[in-house]
Amino acid sequence: MPRLPAEAARVRKLAALMLALAAAGCAHAKSPEQVLADIDTARYMLPTDTGETFALGQQRGHEVVMIFFATWCVPCLAEVTQLQKLTAREPGLEVVGVVMDLDAARSAPTFRQTTGVTYPLLIADDVTRSGDSVFGRVPALPTTVVIDKDGVVRSAFTGLVPDEDLDKLIRAAR
Repeated sequence: MPRLPAEAARVRKLAALMLALAAAGCAHAKSPEQVLADIDTARYMLPTDTGETFALGQQRGHEVVMIFFATWCVPCLAEVTQLQKLTAREPGLEVVGVVMDLDAARSAPTFRQTTGVTYPLLIADDVTRSGDSVFGRVPALPTTVVIDKDGVVRSAFTGLVPDEDLDKLIRAAR
């Protein structure tokens, strides 16, 4: 069916408006570094597997490596083990695990016992699992975040990362 001249004009105007809005949005897009720097880590608090409350804002003055993982995830286990070794290699570095299991309050203490993890294990809440926390949606497990002494997220990555690459990311955060 052929379009009427008035309808064609409205379609052209709508297309021009959409193009202008898209261009304006691109002009204000943030780089990944800006997006990471905008994360308000000071507000992030979760309970630990030992019943305490962990406040990320209280870690100011220390670099923090935070891993989001699940106890049933095989690649996560490798990354968790790597980060445990990192705690011995990098004194003063804070390592924190966020257990994303649906039953994390029950699985985290058992996981700690069987793996020998010594760093804090946080119990992810529904907000964190749904992607509404300050860290947004965790795209895959494991996801690891490197935070500098000022609480600014300097890098984030998913999957396993070699020790030397992780060391570089930590040095860059310093």
